[in-house]
Amino acid sequence: FAHVTLGLYVATIMLFAHWVACLWGYAATSRSGGNTWMVAEEIEDAHPFTQYTVALYFATMTITTVGYGDVTPQNRDEYLLVTIVMIAGGFLWAYVIGGICTLVATMNFDKRRFQQDFDRVNSMLNDLGMPASFCTYVRRYMFNAESMLRRNCYKDLTELLTPHQQREIAVHRSRANLVQIPYLRDCTPESVLKVYSALKQMVYAPQEMLDLPHTLYIVVNNGIVVKSGNVYSLGCCLSVDFILENEQLIDKSVGTALTFVQVETLHRSVLFNVLEQFPLDYAVVRRAKIRLSLMRKVVELAQIELIRRKGDTPKNTNTKPKRRW
Repeated sequence: FAHVTLGLYVATIMLFAHWVACLWGYAATSRSGGNTWMVAEEIEDAHPFTQYTVALYFATMTITTVGYGDVTPQNRDEYLLVTIVMIAGGFLWAYVIGGICTLVATMNFDKRRFQQDFDRVNSMLNDLGMPASFCTYVRRYMFNAESMLRRNCYKDLTELLTPHQQREIAVHRSRANLVQIPYLRDCTPESVLKVYSALKQMVYAPQEMLDLPHTLYIVVNNGIVVKSGNVYSLGCCLSVDFILENEQLIDKSVGTALTFVQVETLHRSVLFNVLEQFPLDYAVVRRAKIRLSLMRKVVELAQIELIRRKGDTPKNTNTKPKRRW
């Protein structure tokens, strides 16, 4: 709409300038004999296109309030016409300039809102007298969190769409992120939509720990996370065993951000609250939870038995093998 409105403003000025040019030319050609602006410019016998060009130049100069003064009225009728054009053109030009300024100011709403929030954070830090190093750290975070702040508004925007359109967006997003989770691949698009709506955006700075308990992490930018010797980046999922309720079977290792990392998070309780509305999908995830629990327990018992057969006493029976998921 912004670009269309801008085009309408330009078209309005061009159309009005054309009308004024035609009236200005008619004022000179309709007067037989006497002094006119065409006579003064010595173009009374020139080609009509030349006359129109000069008239359009005068109209544009008058409407935009430039007023070079090289083309001027020469008789009473021309003075009267120019007076009317200056009044009408002044109001039109003021209206167009005001509209364009408003349009430009609101054209990139998200960018301006981020800049305002950034200035408010800067003012807060200065008012609290925070150290310069911490202020620099916060500013770097704000710069990298811009896309997250913008994406947070998308959930409200999707509410304006039809359920079918919302489902299409959820399916598209799930193909990029949620499909990486094995037990969500077989869920219906409706439940995926609800899960997608429940995701929360977060940004982690370098060296910060991704240590929220019972929480799934999905990396949604080109940041890098290291966990248990593995490297995760765009589209990767961490802590997919967050559906397990037995704390001894959950991988307790914590991911560390090496760069600024933007993630989408989902808590276990939120997931199951959503799935309670979809019994079939709840059963799919529940079966996956049971299967994963059995796999983890069997591997753990096998490791303990292997240590026992070697004649060693296990010092820590909670030692976890490398996870498949």
